[in-house]
Amino acid sequence: MGRRNTKMYKERMSMKSSIRLKLHHKRILTEKKIRQLEKENKAEQRYTATISDIHFLITGLLCDVGWITHLIFEIKYLNQYHFHLENSHIFIFDILSLITLIMVNVGIIYTIYLNIIHEKEIALRCQKNLSFGMTITGGLLSGIIALIQLWLTSIIGRNAIECVFVIAGGFINFIFGLPIFLSFKKGIIYSDEIK
Repeated sequence: MGRRNTKMYKERMSMKSSIRLKLHHKRILTEKKIRQLEKENKAEQRYTATISDIHFLITGLLCDVGWITHLIFEIKYLNQYHFHLENSHIFIFDILSLITLIMVNVGIIYTIYLNIIHEKEIALRCQKNLSFGMTITGGLLSGIIALIQLWLTSIIGRNAIECVFVIAGGFINFIFGLPIFLSFKKGIIYSDEIK
């Protein structure tokens, strides 16, 4: 029994160290690109995510759970109720919820793009705002709008359970994306300077 626990412990530690190595390698690639931009005088004013790599990964994954939940249930809600064309009060909030869904997805797509070009952790101000800023703002707004939609649909006697999941997804997106967004500090800070 003791050997099996020791073996499992060693496997877990090996997996943790493998994840850390991959995250560190990714950060090194980003820093290499930024150093190249500095040599060419193209780095401009950058903002660095000072959250540790493992915390960045965990909060990022939880943020992903939020926006995916938001995406699935917002589409289901809009498809089921067809934008409440018969009720102008709810129709306005359906349009607003579609706008927040687009905001979140544009933010996510731009974050993926920044990751591909190795500028996600050390980004320009506009890059930081268009990626993480737009994602968390869209998440917060979608949660608030879904609360209003839930209230309005309950008044007309409908049960819109999808709104509950949109609220949860929007707020999870916001709560776990906010620490990443707030961790960005002005200037280029390399990993050996962050402790």
